Amino acid sequence: MGQNAIDTGRALSDFSRHSETRGQRLSEPGRSLAKDLRWAKGAQTLYYRVGGLQLGAWEFESYLALSSFLKLSENVPPPDWSEVPAGCEAIVFPGVPVSSDLPRMTLKDGYIRYVPRYEDRSFIRIEGSYEDYLKRFSAKSRNTLRRHLRRYSDAVGGEIDWRFFTTTDEMDQFRDLAIRISRRSHLHASGHGLPETAEFQRELRSEAEKGRACGYILFFKDRPAAYAYCKLDSSTLLYSAAGFDAELGEHSPGRILLLLILQHLFEKGSVEFFDFGGQEYSYKSFFGTDTVRCARVLFLPVTIRNGALVLLHMLTEGAWRMLSSLKQVLKRSR
Repeated sequence: MGQNAIDTGRALSDFSRHSETRGQRLSEPGRSLAKDLRWAKGAQTLYYRVGGLQLGAWEFESYLALSSFLKLSENVPPPDWSEVPAGCEAIVFPGVPVSSDLPRMTLKDGYIRYVPRYEDRSFIRIEGSYEDYLKRFSAKSRNTLRRHLRRYSDAVGGEIDWRFFTTTDEMDQFRDLAIRISRRSHLHASGHGLPETAEFQRELRSEAEKGRACGYILFFKDRPAAYAYCKLDSSTLLYSAAGFDAELGEHSPGRILLLLILQHLFEKGSVEFFDFGGQEYSYKSFFGTDTVRCARVLFLPVTIRNGALVLLHMLTEGAWRMLSSLKQVLKRSR
């Protein structure tokens, strides 16, 4: 494929060495304290809505936990506020595994702890062989997955071309290819495509320098068709961003790339978990071996302003749920 082609075998080997030597291997999720996690500043927004009516929004800088939810436990304490960078108004855990629903608002560890929502997060335990993993699916689903791969191979004229990027220079190449795909994706059309900012480019290079970033690109003949950006977090690989060319949707490039990634992970055995990250999509629960209920948790300094903002958000969310319930009651009574 020319001089820009990546030596896939070498890159996979390099990344496997990183994942085998970095951090303590986990036998079960949820073992880390806040000081063991990765953090970064990040913009957050709380929307004040009742149904389709948006009453307002609170935009704020947060100290955001970047580590996989698999490293967290229900009672993970927040860092001390003295450790939080200047300008941040809250500490945010995007996903904390919970055994039961937490109180929406409470005072804990010297903070206002607020839980605005819950979601089910899926992950894959990388245990046994790839064929063992496929056996968890029904015979019909296995045949469907194999048929997708066979049809894609036939459509591209033989061997499927996909590449793996890990070094800083390679991540620049990955970014350029992924942006080309993202601009032709449904996500881009809705404003959720791959970030094209200089800040995101710096993140890619920084993570690559630390051996924690890997990018995957699937090609359809000579055309970039799908991308996936993953981050290594100890023995967990986090599926951070993914997308595919909508014009090639009939060939299922996103699903093909995911299958190739999973096959590689099972063959190498270099990570223990594949974390699909946030947002509930049906394909995540389909491919996942486990699903965990998680809470989005915010910790805010105890002030009158913060208390009022949280209470107002609880009120608008409660009004929305009450109206939705009333609508269902009226619909059933007709």
